[in-house]
Amino acid sequence: MRKDDSAPQIVLSNDPGAGAEFLFTVPAGQKWILKSVSVQLVETVQTPWPSLVLDDGTNIYFKSLAGTAAMAATNTSQISWFEGATLIGGAADTTRQGTLPFAMVLLAGHRIRSVTAGIGANCDYGIAYASVEKI
Repeated sequence: MRKDDSAPQIVLSNDPGAGAEFLFTVPAGQKWILKSVSVQLVETVQTPWPSLVLDDGTNIYFKSLAGTAAMAATNTSQISWFEGATLIGGAADTTRQGTLPFAMVLLAGHRIRSVTAGIGANCDYGIAYASVEKI
């Protein structure tokens, strides 16, 4: 049985240390359609406001906030970006979401990454999970 690369697959980001952002890079020779990204962010002091950025390694071509306000300090949030999502998640909410464009094709070398306003040493992202269709 042949593996169907066009079926959505889960790929994992780096495991960033405290105070660092998560990152995916589309491998050489691949193209991805990005379906969703989900990650947990633990915060103990700062009031960060996460966003998801798509870029070609130099130029940002898409940015989506997660939530309607910065996170409250001492909060753990599950953050998800997906096609058709509505922006939800206030300061004290533990579930936050942002939107992705439909059928966004990312070429080899393009990146999916977090950019977090107010990030500090006490912000700790877990490993992010992305659902992608390899084309």
